[in-house]
Amino acid sequence: MHSSANCCMSADSDARPRNRILASLPAGEYARLLPHLKPITLEYKRVLFEPHRAIRYYYLPDDSIIFMITTLVDKTVVEMGLAGSEGMACVATFLGADSTPH
Repeated sequence: MHSSANCCMSADSDARPRNRILASLPAGEYARLLPHLKPITLEYKRVLFEPHRAIRYYYLPDDSIIFMITTLVDKTVVEMGLAGSEGMACVATFLGADSTPH
């Protein structure tokens, strides 16, 4: 998976989060989660996850797009999804998986 620009949350903890998942949380839930969030900047084409490897972090873009790609048997690389400020990368891990096949 690749991303460009900023990810995770606004650096200003008093500001309303720009990621829609975080913004939709009740204030108390967001406050409880806030100490675990870290704003990061990702360089273009940074690989966030590798197939069948444990996923250690969730990525909730606030002003970027994360492209989810996979390599086919013939080595063709195809985009299979993307996440922007409306979502998060690798929803499967949020639902209980600890890795992804892509």
